[in-house]
Amino acid sequence: MLTAACLAAIGICLVPAVAPAKSPFAWRAIVEGPYGRPWDAGQRARALRWMARHDMNAYVHAPKEDLYQRTLWREHYPAQEMSDFEREIAYAKRKRVQWIPNLSPALPLIPTPAIPSHPPSAPLCFSCTEDLNAVLSKFEPFRRLGVRTFMVSFDDVVKALSDPRDLGAYGGAGDEAFGRASGDFLTRLLAALRQRTPRAGLVTVGADYSGTADTDYLRGLRSTLDPAVGVMWTGTSVPARDFSAADARAYGEAIGRKPLLWDNWTNNDTAGNAIQPLGTARIFLGPYRHKAEIAAEIDGIFLNPANEADLNLLPFGTAVDFMRSPRRYRPRRSWLRSVTELAGGRRARRACRRQGVRSSGRRILAVRPDRALVVPRGRCALRESLRAFAETSYSTKLGLTEAPTFMRLSAALLDRYGAGGRWPRPFAALEREQRLVMGARERLGRLRNRAIFVQARPFLDAAREAAGTGLVAARLLAAERPALEVRSAERRFVGRAAAPDPAAADALRSEYQSGRLAFQTARRFVYGWRGGVGFDIPPYEAAPNALEAFFDRVDGFDSEFQGRAEQAAGSVRVALGGREVRLAADGSFRLPRAACGRTVVATDGAGGRTARRLKRCRAPA
Repeated sequence: MLTAACLAAIGICLVPAVAPAKSPFAWRAIVEGPYGRPWDAGQRARALRWMARHDMNAYVHAPKEDLYQRTLWREHYPAQEMSDFEREIAYAKRKRVQWIPNLSPALPLIPTPAIPSHPPSAPLCFSCTEDLNAVLSKFEPFRRLGVRTFMVSFDDVVKALSDPRDLGAYGGAGDEAFGRASGDFLTRLLAALRQRTPRAGLVTVGADYSGTADTDYLRGLRSTLDPAVGVMWTGTSVPARDFSAADARAYGEAIGRKPLLWDNWTNNDTAGNAIQPLGTARIFLGPYRHKAEIAAEIDGIFLNPANEADLNLLPFGTAVDFMRSPRRYRPRRSWLRSVTELAGGRRARRACRRQGVRSSGRRILAVRPDRALVVPRGRCALRESLRAFAETSYSTKLGLTEAPTFMRLSAALLDRYGAGGRWPRPFAALEREQRLVMGARERLGRLRNRAIFVQARPFLDAAREAAGTGLVAARLLAAERPALEVRSAERRFVGRAAAPDPAAADALRSEYQSGRLAFQTARRFVYGWRGGVGFDIPPYEAAPNALEAFFDRVDGFDSEFQGRAEQAAGSVRVALGGREVRLAADGSFRLPRAACGRTVVATDGAGGRTARRLKRCRAPA
């Protein structure tokens, strides 16, 4: 999009190489800007291939731990790194994706954890010609490779002019002076770049890059900054938040142009990746969520990713759909489509269709005509395992929904467990879901992009343990209700009922409590944050952990059972349509064919119930 300010000032504005006609966003980009371990050349190459297939048009190389961007910003990249960049830039040019290099030459507020082998570069002198030339020299190898847009960032820097020459040039040492210095330097840099490449572009992140308030720094910045320089904004907070068009408009007025959204959405550096070698405590795999109206007030979206490069591809698939058509975007539908794509695309979809397994809208679980639960196989099992596993890391900074399928199935189990006794079917459905999560570590190794499996491995392990504990919790509930099994045999039904066994429940309870303690103290977070707070700067309020919420309700039912366990174990009776069924000494019973389609209920000595609906019978020929 061309802003009015750009047109009025110079008749030309910063625009990406390709602005898809169907998208309201001129920029659809990834800015690799987190702290922590940068992507390697292979990860960048895979990201660029994925971007090209999904109509994204810019990649910004801005990892905070790249020594040659911050700590050693005056020094040129080593030959091997430039060789990698050269291959990436050439590929990006062929695919019409801009590859944008970044420098952050001011004094860092948060130092780069990586330690250089020699003294760091001196901070930028904004007014000094020699430092302008130093930045031009650093960018020159990229320009010769065909790069046409560059970035100089001032996020997370000390807002202070350290060089005496700057103090005189910009009238002091406060925030406004620092803003004037930043804008003046960027304006002169853009002019110098355009002397070498007439249509060169420049983007930046200011030192005040979030919120909507006009500040001394922003007043100084807009007073000297060329209207053609793009300015990034993280929204109303540093961690991604849903914001309104009015919020974006307010920041746009403060910088004198429409902002470019730097979206801290899936980045997890603040959740541990910035502190090596421990790694992250959390990954974010859920769908993108923003108001469609923001498209009119921002010039593009730059997604700041997780350090685990390939894990971004699932959620970023939904962001692409949003950027393509915000008003038609449906988060859940888009997310399921992205899952299917990574699991094999059409082949996975066809395999699931043949097996009667659907993943659409709210309903994931499918049933066959005989009402038995479908257990997916082959490529369909791969897709469903990826879905089930990814849902254990479903909430993001933009959406607090946790594990939607588990939440729906566990709620059905708990609601029916407490009333009427028709809990076995939702129990079976929940067991199926937990087994999909537990089997994901084995199955996801067969993904075409195996890097997804490698990067997800710590969370696959954590999810397997957590899902296993969730399944034990469900089995504990089952053990505290009457056992009831019924099957068809020729022209009748045969079954068996038994009262709850307190000893079996005790054994399950011990296993469950041990697993729950391990879950509560695990370093990796799955099924959401624990404790109601998300790790970020600043921390944010998070939804309750889905598995912990389930455990709390299981504990309630278990506590009730323990108070009446002896009474519950004392007897069991079976009824069909309200009429008692005669039981043999071993609890077995028979029902006539006329029982087809009716519900059998077993009740223990304390009133606990288990109900099963018999299958319908075909009419005689």
